[in-house]
Amino acid sequence: GCSADTVAAVNFQEGDQLYVPYVGADKEDRDGIALACGILKKFASKGVEETLPAYFLDRFFHGMSIDFKQGDGVQIYEIGGGKMAIGAGEGGKTVVLKDDDAVRDYGRLEVLPTELAVTPNPAYFGEKLHFEGDNGDSQASTPFVVTWLPILDHYSSTDPDPSLVIYTGTTTFG
Repeated sequence: GCSADTVAAVNFQEGDQLYVPYVGADKEDRDGIALACGILKKFASKGVEETLPAYFLDRFFHGMSIDFKQGDGVQIYEIGGGKMAIGAGEGGKTVVLKDDDAVRDYGRLEVLPTELAVTPNPAYFGEKLHFEGDNGDSQASTPFVVTWLPILDHYSSTDPDPSLVIYTGTTTFG
């Protein structure tokens, strides 16, 4: 079964552009995972086998991967004409789904990460800062470290590190 309870993460990639993942452990991502699972279920009920050419000769994947908690997963990508296919885009026999709604839902799921914004900017010692953004990390939590680095006229790799850690914390789901 495909659901927020069985999915570890749903990841999107268009070449070297990564999108915000949907994480099974993040309750806010349940609707997105349900939409991705709905696409996969349409493949199971309406997909047909076709022989396709190789799509991604640049060695970058362009599509969605659904990774399950048990360790397996599936990759889905668009092939044009209101169609999607299962696989890594290497060509050959694969299952194809012709469904405009599924293609539209796939496009709705792709969300670019937001750049980190710091306010106020510029910041001064003694001010409270607010950090907002998304780095697209699918981990439940990761370290978040803020450092201050003085502006130097010169710097050599043999000099001691002039940065000063002014805050450490954690991010939640990127």
